Amino acid sequence: MVKISNPQIKIIYAKAKELGLDNELLHQLVFNITGQEHISALSKFKAIDVIDDLEYKITGVKKEKVFRENMASQDQIYKIKALESELGWIDNPKRLKAFMKKYTGTENLNWLTFYKASNLIESLKKVLKREENKSTNSQ
Repeated sequence: MVKISNPQIKIIYAKAKELGLDNELLHQLVFNITGQEHISALSKFKAIDVIDDLEYKITGVKKEKVFRENMASQDQIYKIKALESELGWIDNPKRLKAFMKKYTGTENLNWLTFYKASNLIESLKKVLKREENKSTNSQ
């Protein structure tokens, strides 16, 4: 579980202040949304839920959930695609799928967990470095 960050804590308190919530009401709201009594005990993803709810109370606009708990982030998927491009694998998408299947057991980027995506990125970086070393050694 990824813990709540200090900037997230600051955002929660700032939005609560904007709504005029005192500490007791804020903690009750947090408990109602997450089941946690303390803000510092929240996960990163639960903190996002609290921030989104506070933002909804301020603006009246419901934010669509982007994060899937424990799934690969959009930044990770972007990085994987960038490394695929750097490796020259864009022309043959089966190559990345086969690599993913071998190292993560998954063939679809959208099914990767956060940790599998991290490991895949590191593996692709190593392959890229190996390819770069081959090209410099052959010259």
